[in-house]
Amino acid sequence: MAGAALAAMVLLLLIEIVVRPWSGYGLPGSQVFVRQLTMWVALLGAALAARDGRLLGLATGSLLDERGQRVCDITSATVSAAVAAVLCVGAVTLVLDERIMGTRLAAGVQAWMSQVVLPAGFALIALRLAGRASPGWTGRSVAAAGLLLGLTIGLRPSLLEGSPGWMWVLLLAFAAAAGAPIMIVLGGAAVFLFMSAGIPPPTVLASAYELTTHPTLPALPLFTLGGFLLAEGGTPAACCAFSGRCSDGYRAERPSPASSCRRSSPSSPAVPV
Repeated sequence: MAGAALAAMVLLLLIEIVVRPWSGYGLPGSQVFVRQLTMWVALLGAALAARDGRLLGLATGSLLDERGQRVCDITSATVSAAVAAVLCVGAVTLVLDERIMGTRLAAGVQAWMSQVVLPAGFALIALRLAGRASPGWTGRSVAAAGLLLGLTIGLRPSLLEGSPGWMWVLLLAFAAAAGAPIMIVLGGAAVFLFMSAGIPPPTVLASAYELTTHPTLPALPLFTLGGFLLAEGGTPAACCAFSGRCSDGYRAERPSPASSCRRSSPSSPAVPV
């Protein structure tokens, strides 16, 4: 799905490049759909990274022994699954509200149809983080308990209202030190601080939706795709080889300092006897 969304982004932009010079205008709503597909690429790509254990985080556990690493993995997975579950519940509420409002994007497509990827993405992330908590069922059960706790908090955000925000920031800092993904730490800090101030999670998801559909963000996955294609095509090696050949030719054509001194120094005059 992430690959299909990225391919659709590239296809829409290529059609824009071809059609606009000839017709004077592009495809109706193509820019809107490209921004929405950026959100799809981000969420589905994060779900794929969670499946493979490649979400960006601190590698603190690798510095510890096997037992300490196992404790760090379970701790980070438990907190991360709880945060992802809270965000998933908030995303579901956001989608339901948008469906009632009936906001339209372009070509008759409603906003909630695109926002469905928010709860789906966070649900996949939560399940995969809990499933990778430990090879054994004990660690997975602890992470699953964190997931259920996150669902409870997401359904009843009033439980955190009035609680000290520093407590949640300290918990997330501890989870980050244990190896929790950075995206979970930042999202958890936002949602927990908002809930402690009496603001429900859908507000955080609405802000996240606006950020992920910003007009400048599509450049990031497209630049990443371009770099991947250049790397897979051997362009860096070809550039290095070309640069090496140029420098070797320059050194071969450039005279050495000793020979240039011999050519430039005048012949010494004969000394009369």
